[in-house]
Amino acid sequence: MARRGDARPVKAMSKWAVLQWLEPEITLGRTFWPEVFSAFTMLLPALHGSNLAADLASGAAFPQGVWVLLYGAIFHCPVSMAYHLSNAVLEGTAGHDVMLTPFRTADLTAIHLCCIAFGWAESYGDILYTLALTVLNLICIFALLHDLASGRRGGQHEVHRVAVAVFLYTLPVLLRGDCWNYLGIAVSWILAAAFQMISPKIGGWGHGLFHMMLVPYFHFLMHGVASAGQ
Repeated sequence: MARRGDARPVKAMSKWAVLQWLEPEITLGRTFWPEVFSAFTMLLPALHGSNLAADLASGAAFPQGVWVLLYGAIFHCPVSMAYHLSNAVLEGTAGHDVMLTPFRTADLTAIHLCCIAFGWAESYGDILYTLALTVLNLICIFALLHDLASGRRGGQHEVHRVAVAVFLYTLPVLLRGDCWNYLGIAVSWILAAAFQMISPKIGGWGHGLFHMMLVPYFHFLMHGVASAGQ
């Protein structure tokens, strides 16, 4: 038990001292936290899909497609998270280039593999359509690996390839006459792309917002498989 004479005055910490203590975290957040945000928002589409899958598949026009969409999202999730977390940790270190790293190549490769699987799901298992998507996406994957091996930095050309692949694997929804779900897919994708475009202007936070818009995108994508269209 403390005695009366042992009591010492406690010096109050000023708000300026608190800010000075937080300064390294604030500085780090300019690159670190947006990448962490991007990593963990990648979980959201898969979590939403996990919540929907069982009910949708039970009455779906193509139940196998519902599960393939979910498994594809789960497959891509850790690959994308690894890319963003590696950027968070390695950004600013000597030799690290966010546009030229095996993690980025792996992320984009996983996306193209998902495009094949998603095309199979959205086309209700059409073999010829899936084969065409397979050829296209394997060419894109080969180009990614070649660029990485050659030391060529990534750029908008890779984004354009993904956009074409996304358009092609979602096209069967429109061709079935399922206009409502296709509209939801298209609007969600456009909004996601808008966040991605403004990301450099908002400190890199736009990519995580892009991932958040993939929740409604994936919602309509799964309903597109479940629906019989018109």
